[in-house]
Formats: sequence, C-alpha cells, structure tokens
Amino acid sequence: MANAKNMVIAGVSLKKQLSALSILLVLCLMAFLLGSCGDFANFINSAEASNNSKSSSGSSSTLNVGATTTLGDWKITLSSYKTASSIPDGDYGTFTPDSGNLYVVVSLTVKNIGKSAATFLLSISLDNDISAKIVYQGSINFSATDLIGYDKSLLDYTINPLSSKSGVIVFDVISDAAKSKQMVLTFTLGGQKIEYALK
Repeated sequence: MANAKNMVIAGVSLKKQLSALSILLVLCLMAFLLGSCGDFANFINSAEASNNSKSSSGSSSTLNVGATTTLGDWKITLSSYKTASSIPDGDYGTFTPDSGNLYVVVSLTVKNIGKSAATFLLSISLDNDISAKIVYQGSINFSATDLIGYDKSLLDYTINPLSSKSGVIVFDVISDAAKSKQMVLTFTLGGQKIEYALK
C-alpha cells in the first residue's frame, strides 16, 4: 500500500512537473513568436523604406499637359484636365463627388505597345500593375474613382496590343486641391513613375 501511495504521490508530482514544463514551453514559444514578429515588422519597414527611396530617387521629371511618355508597355499622352461638380451619365443620371469635393477629370490617350492585351488601370492594382493618383502639396494622395458604367472611363479598360484608346480618369478631390495649381498626376509601375503637373 505504501508503494501505491508513493506512486500516486509520485504521479501527481510528475503531472505537476509536466504541467509546469508545458507552460514554460508555451511561454518560450510565445516569446519567440513575438520576437520574430518584431523582426518581421522591422524587415517589412526597411523593405518599404528601400522601395520609397528607389521611387523617389528614380529619374522622374514632371511633364506638362500635352506631353507623351512611355511607362512599361504603355505610351501615355495627357491631353487635358478639368474640374467638374458632376459628370452626366448619358440618359440615366449624373455622377456627383463627395460633399465638398470636385471631380478632377483627366483626359488622355493610352497605347498598348506590348505584345499582348492588357488592362490599363485596374481598380485594385498590385506592384506589377500601372496605377494612378493625384498628389496634392507633395504628400496628400487621391486615388482614381471608379464611376461604374461610365463609358469614357479608362479604369479597368483592356486594350489590345498596338491599339490606342482615348478616355478619362476621374478623381474625387477636395475642392481646395482641385482649384489649386499644386496637383501632380502620378503614374507608377513597379519602381518607375511619371508625373504630370496639373497647372
């Protein structure tokens, strides 16, 4: 009987030891994962800083309205831009910007100089896709607005190789920015970018 009691006592003691060891292992694993997350966040931050410095140090001179340039497989000509408080949508109605804002309507012609059909501006773009934004005062960014069903929009428009399409990109911009002469239309593709001064 004494042996049986010792086994039970030893069994409980062994359980406590295993329980303490499990807790210790879980705490070590959590500390390792949290430390790794910090290293991963530092890695991501330094990668972003590297990309930003590559973008800003890239050879990009600001072009004027009317200029033609090439970005990747796209030849882009910005013909004009205007501001609008609304955009008529044929017989069906009118598109209007957010309260207190104006639309900046950028008219351009794009040519696909690549070897296969491609979409000019995807609504949701990745690093390998061309994207467009208006930059106000050097740091405030406005992305393109998807006017669903608007037949003049170049957003999500697929163009065959060696073909051109004229149309617009629309941006919903605060009135102060839209009325200023401090806007820059920026197209980016990977680490490359082109800029048009909207003056």
